[in-house]
Amino acid sequence: MALASVAMAIGLADSGLRPFSLNLKSPPPAPVEPSLAERPSLDSIPDLNVAARRVEPTPTVPAANSNEGFITTAQAKVFHDRLFAQGDVVFVDARNRDEFEAAHISASLHIPPDAFFGGQLPPEMDMAPKSYTIVVYCGGGECDASKLVALRFKEQAYSTVYVYQEGFAGWTAAKLPTQKGGQ
Repeated sequence: MALASVAMAIGLADSGLRPFSLNLKSPPPAPVEPSLAERPSLDSIPDLNVAARRVEPTPTVPAANSNEGFITTAQAKVFHDRLFAQGDVVFVDARNRDEFEAAHISASLHIPPDAFFGGQLPPEMDMAPKSYTIVVYCGGGECDASKLVALRFKEQAYSTVYVYQEGFAGWTAAKLPTQKGGQ
């Protein structure tokens, strides 16, 4: 007991000699996303046919609107690279479940048009911030599923949504990474 009292007295004396302070300052502000005017155009994304060009690891492109919402295979590849480099891109396969399980763009989520039941965001997207870039694709060509899913994401307040119009057929023709099975 006496030893404990001595230890406590030494501890209190030491605390009195070395005052501490709490840092109550607020954390630094979060980085600000560049405005649309500061972002480069879609034309600045490199073409897949030019092997010597260096692909930037963190490209930025303007938000989709009625005229800019479609991207090419080269642009989709840049976003796919960014998915692995930064993690702020989500690839969404709008095809039916059987097609998705047979093969899909690697790291894609399967979210068909009917997944937005009652206007609600599918549970797969619960953790994806509205600032993420969404790239939606289907079989390619005249497939409307990707356009419908992209519209549903826009309705859910995702501001940067693209339709990869060449779709899975364009991706596989370019021999880009795919995977099989479910999510």
